[in-house]
Amino acid sequence: MSLSIESVLAAKGIHPKPEHLKKLESKWEEIEGLKGNLANINLDDADISPPQHPRRRSRCLRNY
Repeated sequence: MSLSIESVLAAKGIHPKPEHLKKLESKWEEIEGLKGNLANINLDDADISPPQHPRRRSRCLRNY
């Protein structure tokens, strides 16, 4: 069961005007559509961080 945007905001004490609520709901649906089906994505394909240089990694680990 998913909560509505209005109920989540109300629980936080935020009561937007009806026209703002429509904009928020529209934006939320847009974001959900962009996310697509990420549940089954391969994590190796999703990692966009640059690889670390081996020498730098060893220096970082020494600090811990």
